[in-house]
Amino acid sequence: ARKKPGHKLKKSHVKSRKRKMKYKLTHGKKKFKMPKLKFKMKRKFFKFLLSFLLIVVAIGIWFSQNWYKMPKYISNFTNSTYENVAIEWENGPISRTNSKPNIIVVLIDDLGFNQISSYGGGMANGKFKTPNIDKLASDGVLCTNGYSSSPVCSPSRASLLTGRFATRFGYEFTPTTSSMMKAISIFSKKNEVVDGIYHNDRSENIIDIDQMGIPQSERTIAEMLKPEGYHNIHIGKWHLGHAKDFLPRRHGFDESLRIDQGSLFLPEDDENVINAKLDFDPIDKVLWGNLPYAVNFNEGPRMNPDGHLTDYLTDEAVKVIEKNKNRPFFLYLAYWAVHSPLQAKKEDYEKLSFIENHEERVLASMVMTVDRGVGKIRDILKKNKIDDNTIIIFTS
Repeated sequence: ARKKPGHKLKKSHVKSRKRKMKYKLTHGKKKFKMPKLKFKMKRKFFKFLLSFLLIVVAIGIWFSQNWYKMPKYISNFTNSTYENVAIEWENGPISRTNSKPNIIVVLIDDLGFNQISSYGGGMANGKFKTPNIDKLASDGVLCTNGYSSSPVCSPSRASLLTGRFATRFGYEFTPTTSSMMKAISIFSKKNEVVDGIYHNDRSENIIDIDQMGIPQSERTIAEMLKPEGYHNIHIGKWHLGHAKDFLPRRHGFDESLRIDQGSLFLPEDDENVINAKLDFDPIDKVLWGNLPYAVNFNEGPRMNPDGHLTDYLTDEAVKVIEKNKNRPFFLYLAYWAVHSPLQAKKEDYEKLSFIENHEERVLASMVMTVDRGVGKIRDILKKNKIDDNTIIIFTS
């Protein structure tokens, strides 16, 4: 609006015209200036995009180094581990009326015959001794030509409990997931172990791990002893299937303190543990990344052991013997030791200063813990005056 002749504009009109003129100058087609608000929004967007990309890169780097630990993270979410609670084992009769002998099978995992001193050798060039195991051998029979039915963990256990070669009932291999198989084949290419081969073309034929286990058609020692009046207890590693139909109490055992496939012996950062990692072993890397520190009583939830796993299993075995001293029992004590991960109690490790190699010293400490367990078992049998009526079989 132009100023008419003789008309005087008010101050407010003048200010309004100035604002309009300024707007036209700064927002015309030929000259465009971004408002400060839009510029700030654009800057925030770029900051967000940069932060997002950095997070994605960080996750990618972390995943590339930790992808093999994913089963543990998933398991921790779906299968929680609780604090240890005292186990209430079943009480046996007050007095004994049956003279049938008790049977104890002590199974060690991955123990070589020359890692004990019973055969005249032993670790550390024979300096390391296993007195309790040696005494068991000298008091009984030392087998010099006996062999496990399989060099692999799970099939050898299936054979031991059934008395049959595992190949007779389709149990040639250790139950595991395809992801575990892939992990081992990848890690084995990075060390001195022969290259692992994963056959992708056979993946579709792999059954789910929940279908892997000792079949119901097989009769175990426990199932054969049960009609004879035996109370059957399993303590330790099972590794014969962890789905409901494969668990110990579906195969003749009355009670079970179970390690499904494996466990840490102590938390990796425990102040009382000495760890030794085996860089040459691909399975060792996977185990350190995935194993819980856990056991299950019967079909109950996972819980932490009370102390070093081997000592804990021994202490529970002692309680079981005490509870069942007045009836025939079959105790299947399947230690997880001395399988990796190699973890020793600090007090045991410190007793073996004469062993210079760290890994060998940790392993010897674990064998010492087993030897101590054998001594405690024999002591409780003698205390209850049932040692002369108990058969003990020690094997690996």
